[in-house]
Amino acid sequence: MANYVKVSYGFSPKAYSTMSEALLASDGNEQTSSSDKCHLINGHVVLDYEFDGTCLIIHFDNGKYLTVLPGSEKIEWDVVNNKPDNIVTVGQSNDGIMFELSNGEKFKWNWREILNSFIGKQIAISPSEQYLFIFSREGSEYVFSSLLDEENINKQYLMISET
Repeated sequence: MANYVKVSYGFSPKAYSTMSEALLASDGNEQTSSSDKCHLINGHVVLDYEFDGTCLIIHFDNGKYLTVLPGSEKIEWDVVNNKPDNIVTVGQSNDGIMFELSNGEKFKWNWREILNSFIGKQIAISPSEQYLFIFSREGSEYVFSSLLDEENINKQYLMISET
């Protein structure tokens, strides 16, 4: 029997009235830094990953690690040289979690299937102002987002879903 968790979206997409407003909101230095970080792993092969439901660490064939976790208004991510050691991998019991949105929509949390599909493949990431996109060669494109547990607002889930 499925374990339903009532959730809401972790943050709403930012909207701007004009293109000028959107450009002013973006930080050129942050974009350069993001681009440099992307180049460290784009085109490299995923060796493995660890995931605790909130924080994801992906290990690449060049020794780099991508960390991804939900923030308050955006997906936080970084490329680091050393594996963070503060993560516990989600157990098999979390494979059956079903989420239920306030509109009644229900869906399975199928993170393992998606993340396993990246192992042994070259991937690329592309950040936006709030989200992080990831895709593999000859594969689908996915986006990272977050969900909040409505019964425990301190609990966030890192979502990965097909775009």
